[in-house]
Amino acid sequence: MSRKCDLIGALMSSATQIEASTWKPGNTSLEQIARGVPLSELLTAAAITRRYYSLACKGVKPTFSNLRVAVSEALARGLKYAIFGTALTLLPMAASKVEDPSQLREVTETLRTMGEDEARDFLRALELVSPSYLGRMKRQDYREYSGTLWDLLVASSPFDSVSRNLTSGYKYTEMAYAEIANSRNLEEGTLRAFLRVLAAVPDGLIYRRHGGRVAMWVSERASELFSSGTEQELESFNQTLLERGWNPGSTADVVASGIYLYLVSSK
Repeated sequence: MSRKCDLIGALMSSATQIEASTWKPGNTSLEQIARGVPLSELLTAAAITRRYYSLACKGVKPTFSNLRVAVSEALARGLKYAIFGTALTLLPMAASKVEDPSQLREVTETLRTMGEDEARDFLRALELVSPSYLGRMKRQDYREYSGTLWDLLVASSPFDSVSRNLTSGYKYTEMAYAEIANSRNLEEGTLRAFLRVLAAVPDGLIYRRHGGRVAMWVSERASELFSSGTEQELESFNQTLLERGWNPGSTADVVASGIYLYLVSSK
């Protein structure tokens, strides 16, 4: 069990590093830096979190205490924790020891059972990073939230694509995995997965920072490019996103989980 969990942790960390390094419109990669997100911070956060994925797999609970400690470790090193949504997605998969797409819906069922202790650790981690990750809604201030983690995720899902993924049986993770598995190589698959997920669900980070109209425009443009986009059109889209600071970061979080599924099911 220990070796299995160490492998799961290693593959989850590697998936994040692959996702972060691969060119995608509006995201940081080896070729470019999205506003305020240096590649070094993404890679370092992935390396730090490797241990905590393994601990979640080994049964250290609350599951999201691992997220809180990972964030704290990054901040203690003077770093931002730039993979919050990725870790939010992958930690329940680690706790459920997911090694195959057929297990994804089991993860959502596990999330349904996570109570107030999990919500407290999640919100402590969130507060360390930025209260704006979920933001302040008309009927609920998440900084003063009291309730289960599942109810928190459900309440967040209308405006947060990561939460929507978690509460829908990891629907978008499975979508990303399918694109990667059916592509010629991992680089092509990562880009196709990114465009397909972004086309299917407006990006949560863009929604929270720039509003629903911008998020819908970006999603609709991704849909057009996924169907018939040229390299020139993709680069034009990329430049628009970078210049306006519209970073589809939540989509990248989902894609990282699809890359993990590809890596672990191919081992």
